[in-house]
Amino acid sequence: MRPIELTSDKIGYVLVFLGASMWGTTGTIGNPIFETNLDTMQIVSAQTSIAASTLIVYLFITKPGLLKIKFSHIPFFIMFGLITQVIYAYSYFNAIRYIGTTGAVILSFTAPIFVCLYSRCFLDEKLTKEKILGLTFSIIGCFLTVGGFNIDQYDITPLGIAFGLMTGLSFASYTVMGKIALSDYSSLTVTTYSLFFGAITLSVFYPPVGGYLSDFDTTLWLSILGLGLIPTVLAFIFYTNGLDKIESSKASIISTAEVISATILAYLVLGEEFTPLRVIGIFMVIIGVIVTRTSSTSSLKELVSKPTR
Repeated sequence: MRPIELTSDKIGYVLVFLGASMWGTTGTIGNPIFETNLDTMQIVSAQTSIAASTLIVYLFITKPGLLKIKFSHIPFFIMFGLITQVIYAYSYFNAIRYIGTTGAVILSFTAPIFVCLYSRCFLDEKLTKEKILGLTFSIIGCFLTVGGFNIDQYDITPLGIAFGLMTGLSFASYTVMGKIALSDYSSLTVTTYSLFFGAITLSVFYPPVGGYLSDFDTTLWLSILGLGLIPTVLAFIFYTNGLDKIESSKASIISTAEVISATILAYLVLGEEFTPLRVIGIFMVIIGVIVTRTSSTSSLKELVSKPTR
C-alpha cells in the first residue's frame, strides 16, 4: 500500500477542518459562563484578551521576529481586528437578540457565499461546479443541523436580518483579509494581530476586567480560559495556517464543519437533542467538504505584491 502523501494543500484542508471544529467547541466550553448574568460582549472581550495575550507572550519568548510588522500595515491590521473580532461579535449577538439563535447562526453561514463571490471576482479563483455543489450541500446541511426547518421559532425583523448578514460578511472578512495579510506575514503573525487589535477595541467598550472576576469559581475560570485558548487561539492558528495553503473559497466552505463539532458536543456534553434531520444535516456538510476538496485547483494570482493597508 502506498503511503499517503501529505502535500501542502492536503495539510491545508486538515488544518482548516481542525480550526473550524475548534470554533464549534465555543458553545460547550462557554456554557457555564454564558449561563451567568454577565454581558456577552464582556465575555467576548475577556476571551479575545486572553487569546491575544497568550499569543504575544508565546511569540515574544519563542519567535520575537514574528511580532514585527511594517508601520504602514498597522491601519490594515486595526481594521482587520475591528471587522473580524468586534463587528462580528456585535453583529452576531444582536442578530440573536432580534431573530433568535437559529436565525443568527443560519445567516452567519452566508460567509462562504461572500468569500466565493469575492474570490471569483478579485482573487482569480475559479467558481467550479464542485465548489458550487459543495457550498450548496454545506449550507443546506448547516440549515438542517441547527434546526432551521422549525419555522415557528423565527421572529423575522429587517434589523435582525441586517445584523445576521453583517455577521456573515464580517466572518467572511477574516478569510479575505487574512488571505491578503498572508502574502506578507506568517499565519502566527496574522492571527496574533487580528486578535490583538480586536482585543484592544473590545476592551475600550467592554472592559474584560471588573469586579465580577472576584465571584468566579473554578468552573467559570476554566470556562473563560478555555474559550480564550481552544476556540480562539488554537482555532484561529489552525484555520489561518490552513488558509495559507489552500484557496480562500475552499477554506470558507470547509469552515462550515464548525457546525458538526458544535452539534455533537452539545449532544454529548450538554444533553441537547440529536434528531434524524440533524444527522442528515451533518452528513450533508461532510459531503460538501469532500466535494469541495475534489474541486480542481485553480491558480491564485498574486493578491497584491505590496498590499496597500
